[in-house]
Amino acid sequence: MIMINRLINHYLLKHELKINPFMEFSLRWMKRVKIEKINWIDQLDTHQVEVLLEGDVLSKKPSAKCDNSFSVKQVYKTALYTFDDALIHPRSSNFLYGSSQDFMIDRVINADLKYCDYSTGYIRYHNQTHALIKTKSNSKINKYNENTLYIGGNGVYNYYHWLIEIAPKLLLITSEIIEKYSIKNLILDQSIKETPSLHEILTLFIDHQKLELNIIYKKNNELSLFKRLYYINHQNNFVFNSKEKLSSVSYSYFSQDIINKIRNVCLQQVQISSPQISCPEKIFLARKANAIRGYNQSEILEFFEQQGFTALYLEDYSFSEQVKIFNQAKFIVGPTGAAWSNIIFSQPETQALSWLPEQISEFSVFSTLAALVQCDMRFLVAQAHDPENPHSDYSIDLSKIIELYQGMKMRC
Repeated sequence: MIMINRLINHYLLKHELKINPFMEFSLRWMKRVKIEKINWIDQLDTHQVEVLLEGDVLSKKPSAKCDNSFSVKQVYKTALYTFDDALIHPRSSNFLYGSSQDFMIDRVINADLKYCDYSTGYIRYHNQTHALIKTKSNSKINKYNENTLYIGGNGVYNYYHWLIEIAPKLLLITSEIIEKYSIKNLILDQSIKETPSLHEILTLFIDHQKLELNIIYKKNNELSLFKRLYYINHQNNFVFNSKEKLSSVSYSYFSQDIINKIRNVCLQQVQISSPQISCPEKIFLARKANAIRGYNQSEILEFFEQQGFTALYLEDYSFSEQVKIFNQAKFIVGPTGAAWSNIIFSQPETQALSWLPEQISEFSVFSTLAALVQCDMRFLVAQAHDPENPHSDYSIDLSKIIELYQGMKMRC
């Protein structure tokens, strides 16, 4: 069975999904795979029911210099869309819909498609026009007749993707919209319930918006069919996977309005809850031994501890505690990673120093988030052990870090 699937996939990839009608019919009949034309959500105006936000989205290239000017600026629209007979995967920003099972992908609109890989959920492979789709033909499909809002997508289980890209969609939904479209359910990935920090964010945003919805958590790979599904496209977005060219400033964009909403709601909650924790002014974002992208942390950390920095492992803190830690810090140092999502809670003029492996040297997510809240964040490039692997271990030159740090202490 596995060998047959591999042979079929090899044949389809070799022919760039261009096959004759007989072959396509045969594949559908065998219930192995099917090829569908891609519908990009930014081109599906007929499914759009209400514009929720329209404005500039921004991105900024990482740099070792003090420069908060944005590299890319464009106008983008976030809207509420509706799809009938939608078959979703809770960890994907794409799904099948309609009686003919059309296929939708929520993409980063300014990123070159030849470098983007949106193969999550039901997608096994795609080119610029078509996708190779596979669902489990013998799996039970849970059916829902009530109107449902889907808040999920690529990387939903990840702290960055949930806090910055996905959960903030709830801040665009009001009780009036819920009533207007008779939305009864909220569909989420099971990881949100099981991960305390992610669940805390969910509760905070729902309570702030005063939303009354029945929450349904779905396990990974669990098939669910919704008679009418409501979906909000990403206002903050980042290419989930890339190929050949692994990083570019064009791979992400962020809304100043949305970031401000997240920041204000979360800081307000921290003032109310007032977590009782020590908040050093100088913090080093340390990683435990099992972290991806290992590097010469001991050497780097030793220097910064001599400079009065305190090593923190943020995964040991609640969400509210992380917000307070970043809000109180005056200088933050550490490798790139999801923990830097918290930079949006920092005070203006907070200083930050990080580094990027050479193969993702134009990764612009955290440089942009820092610029949006007027933080002075600088980056160095580290030498990757395997430049072709985005998750490769790497080494960072301590002398270069010391030089940049000393310069930052004198301000720009």
